Amino acid sequence: MIGATEKAASVGRTVLRNLLAQPSGATIFPVNPGRTNVLGIRCYPTVAAIGELVDLAILITPAATVHDVLGECVDAGVRATPTLFFDGRQYTLPLKPEFLIFSAQDEEEWQRNQGGWEKE
Repeated sequence: MIGATEKAASVGRTVLRNLLAQPSGATIFPVNPGRTNVLGIRCYPTVAAIGELVDLAILITPAATVHDVLGECVDAGVRATPTLFFDGRQYTLPLKPEFLIFSAQDEEEWQRNQGGWEKE
């Protein structure tokens, strides 16, 4: 969980506490470059520092950092990233094409059309 923190009433703390309160059998890796642990759990400075395959990264980060953090997730091989970003306002950010997630069928169509979608 990227953006884990112990700051009272923060989204990062609330989401981490909720994840820990609902055991699913999944290992939770808090990520925050400014902390060595959060809520008593070892905290990693980056996704790459985890050193294990991460299936799902939950991003709770300022909107201005979303693209860089998504890039870090892509580089680390993270399979999926639902993203929450807060700065006190709602944002809509265009994502770079390399961050799009396709089903296998969509990927085949993308390749057949040489990196573009067929016009209907």
